[in-house]
Parts: sequence; structure tokens; C-alpha cells
Amino acid sequence: MKKKPKLVLNIKGIDWTFNVQTETAFRKMHGLNGKNAEAIIYPHDREVYFSSVYLSPYSVRHELAHVYVASTNTSSMTSMTVDDMEELFADIIGEHLDQIQELTSKILNHFLR
Repeated sequence: MKKKPKLVLNIKGIDWTFNVQTETAFRKMHGLNGKNAEAIIYPHDREVYFSSVYLSPYSVRHELAHVYVASTNTSSMTSMTVDDMEELFADIIGEHLDQIQELTSKILNHFLR
């Protein structure tokens, strides 16, 4: 895969930067040697990195779910019950599924064409 420039997408009014790296660069940059990870999100920096080996519709949707969870500011909550988490995911799917699918296509088209 030829290296593609980063992609910046506006998600819920915030710019997020998406990057794809070789597997070696991905593991080295993110300190993931020996750890099982296909991608990583840095919510405070609004950045998402994918390993080129694992770039797929699943991995993109997975990381976008993290982006949408980060946009809810749940990190400021002191505790979340299982019911709270279920409701959060139901709200994300109910409100943003179409956008997640559209963004998944944009990301894959950008990096895989």
C-alpha cells in the first residue's frame, strides 16, 4: 500500500485526524510491541491511527465507535453502570449509524484507493 496523507474529518463539530501506518511503524510509535491492537485512538489529540495490515471496515467502525464515545464526555463520569453503557451505545447507534457508515466509506476510500 502506497502511503497516503492523513485524512481530517469533522465529526460532531470537531476535526479528527486519521492516519495509516505500516505495521512496524504503528507498533513502534504507539509502544504496542507484543500487544494485540489493530488501531489506536488518542481522544485528547483527536487522532486515530490504523495499522495498514488491519485496515478494514470492522477496524474503522470500531475506532469510530471510540470517537463517538469520546465525544460524549463520559471520561468525566465517576461511574457507569452496565445499563448506562448499554444506553450510551444504543444512543450512538440510533443517532449516528448512518454517519458512521458514511465515514467508514470515506476513510477506506481515502486510504485504499
